[in-house]
Amino acid sequence: MTTEVGGCRVLLGSFALVMLLLGNVGADELPRMTLSSTDNVDHDALEINRLMTAVYRQVGYSLLIMPMPSKRGLVMANSGELDGELYRVKSIDTEFTNLIAVPTALGSMQIQGFALRPLPLDGWASLANYRLGAVLGSKFIEYRTAGMQINYASKPEQLFLMLKAGRIDVVVMDEVQADMALQRLESNGELLASIIRLGVVDKVEYHTFLHRKHAALLPEVDQVLREMDSQGVLKRAWKATLDGERQP
Repeated sequence: MTTEVGGCRVLLGSFALVMLLLGNVGADELPRMTLSSTDNVDHDALEINRLMTAVYRQVGYSLLIMPMPSKRGLVMANSGELDGELYRVKSIDTEFTNLIAVPTALGSMQIQGFALRPLPLDGWASLANYRLGAVLGSKFIEYRTAGMQINYASKPEQLFLMLKAGRIDVVVMDEVQADMALQRLESNGELLASIIRLGVVDKVEYHTFLHRKHAALLPEVDQVLREMDSQGVLKRAWKATLDGERQP
């Protein structure tokens, strides 16, 4: 991305870009965009959140992120009570039809399977005969396991305890949530050495969403994201976010 500095067009590196965009104008001088996001991470510590604040600042808005339970946030964003969703899998727009995904993906994540014994894993269909467990509100997993026997829990740690107790056969969860949950359980003295990573079930992309009342703003947000993507800014911010979420 280039910007005017002293009358000259200057190409900005990733960190300089974010800091410049955040410093261009005070947040209290801009109209506010309020986006929901899941409440299971420390949003103040996530690099992607700072980057998204810069993105919306560049298109003329301050950004307020409202962490809340997964389903509630989607319902409020879809109703227009909020302006959109910070980032989710693109397939939510089949259910929450008032939410429109900005085309450029912020990043991707792997969905993995976990069990107490080796099991053949070859995509979603290979899980059809097992009792599955997933985090409540994981819409991508919910869509892909439609018709399968699946149990939901509000916290990822509960699923691994259910697996250990023999109540389910396979935990299906994104890699970051799984790493965090296993770290927390082990730090609390749970013996989980017998849990096996079966491998990757699927890979999913994450997008930022706006309510359709802001449809005219989508091209502007996408333009900023595409420019950041071309410089590798998105990739670095997403990786830093995933690495940061993994920390105990």
